[in-house]
Amino acid sequence: MEHKILKKVNSDKRLSLALVIVSHGVVIASAFVYSFFLYRCFALSKILFIKAVAVTAIPFLLVSVMRCLINAKRPYELYDFYDVPPKNKRGHSFPGRHAFSAFLIATVAFPLVPWVSVALGGLGILLCIARVLLGVHFVRDVVAGALIGIASGVIGIFSIGLNFV
Repeated sequence: MEHKILKKVNSDKRLSLALVIVSHGVVIASAFVYSFFLYRCFALSKILFIKAVAVTAIPFLLVSVMRCLINAKRPYELYDFYDVPPKNKRGHSFPGRHAFSAFLIATVAFPLVPWVSVALGGLGILLCIARVLLGVHFVRDVVAGALIGIASGVIGIFSIGLNFV
């Protein structure tokens, strides 16, 4: 079933392009929210700003190391119907780092801008769907990335002393 869906998406160039645009759009939105979050932390306290950078950077580095150690193959590496792979990269599929980042940022920003965080979480779901349909990740990759991002964000919120609104 998954193989047939990926093959159909891969053969429809307009759909593939739309999914790439969605994926990149969510990354840009996440970067914007993260920048705003860091700006707000900096305005509150320089120490809070440093902690905010640390609680996002440390889990990001740990997930990056984990991806290298696991080195799971991507769908486009396993299926032979991709004329041009969606990415020029091998392995490092699990956990999905884009999903991780979107959900980490959405979670840590929640105490400061709850409605934006909820919107970013919704966009994160779209990102996960796009990454799977493009054949860049399996469902397990994006689900694991999202869950690790949320868990890391919750730990981060409490470790830097932000209070929920």
